[in-house]
Amino acid sequence: MKASVRVKQIGIPTYFEFFYTGFFTLLKNNVISQFNYQEIQKVFWTNWVTRKVIRREKVLLNRNISTFVINFGNTKKTILIDTRDTPWEFDLPLLTQVDLYFKAQYPRDLDNGYFFLNQFNKIPIDKNVMKFKEKIKPLMLGRPLSRRFDFKKNLKLLDTFYDFRKNCKRTNDLLSYLGNANDSYIYDKVHHPHIKRLETMLYLNKIGNDNIKIIFKPSNQDKIINEYPENWTKLEPQLKKITDQKYFELIRNSKATLNIMGLRGSIPFRFIDAFLSGMLIFTDNFHVDWYVPLRDNQEVFCFGDMGYEVLSDLEKNKSYERLKKMINNIDSLRSDHISYLNDFYETYLAPEKVARYIIDETEKLCS
Repeated sequence: MKASVRVKQIGIPTYFEFFYTGFFTLLKNNVISQFNYQEIQKVFWTNWVTRKVIRREKVLLNRNISTFVINFGNTKKTILIDTRDTPWEFDLPLLTQVDLYFKAQYPRDLDNGYFFLNQFNKIPIDKNVMKFKEKIKPLMLGRPLSRRFDFKKNLKLLDTFYDFRKNCKRTNDLLSYLGNANDSYIYDKVHHPHIKRLETMLYLNKIGNDNIKIIFKPSNQDKIINEYPENWTKLEPQLKKITDQKYFELIRNSKATLNIMGLRGSIPFRFIDAFLSGMLIFTDNFHVDWYVPLRDNQEVFCFGDMGYEVLSDLEKNKSYERLKKMINNIDSLRSDHISYLNDFYETYLAPEKVARYIIDETEKLCS
């Protein structure tokens, strides 16, 4: 019997549009019997007029949580998707109520009861959360599409990304599009990732490869100016908004994207953007898992520790040498891997495949 899916707690487009589009596609392809996408659109547009509901995170539209009821005949299961940036945080009251809890930023060391932020900080996960550990499943991070739950437009945009993946003529060896964000958490013995981001971009600037596109877009430029007054001007930071059209042009024409793990060690939109558009991912080491493994030298290419590690403990020169070697071998890496990565996206990361995974995991509870 086909499943029916109803979203109860609606999340904002930024974090949930990708997943909802997956369920819309399953409905369109007659894989599921129902999906309340029209109700989602109505709630969104009703509250978008003033934007107060989104801004204040009221009941109807939630920033980081979306709950669903999935029916398999007479059997009903309630699930939740949690997209918050903090891997070690969970909504405990909801965790106790739902049948499954899908975590976009799933801590790799959940079974051990902590999240690895750096070698000095293994942040413990609430013991009460650990009592319900079997309910918690890894997911992944989608990206916003039309940003307005226009599902037909979303499908057209996904077709555009398909064309991107088929584009073999790319002018940029590497896209380094990074910024910085404030972290309200206080930790001992850490250096924030924005320091490594700035220093890595300065390193790339010295390489002298004109095909490396460096864009530094800080959200807190005063802090960077104060800490690095001389280096600030070397990067010509982009303080103006980069439009979607400009960003799409960049990812369509770049062979790889650079990532340095940001806020609280979370995986950014940069990962799914790379898979969508046909870029390789050059990244520092990370400790968050998706529902399908992201393995070094397979789905991603890791050059070493950065993130929240203490600067004096890093082997930066070795990491930079690995990164430089990746850049120098970019065409060979693409030749060996890009076909596989495009297939990997189509098989596991396309919205309808993620939605299918959610349904399949939920259906297992019915057997």
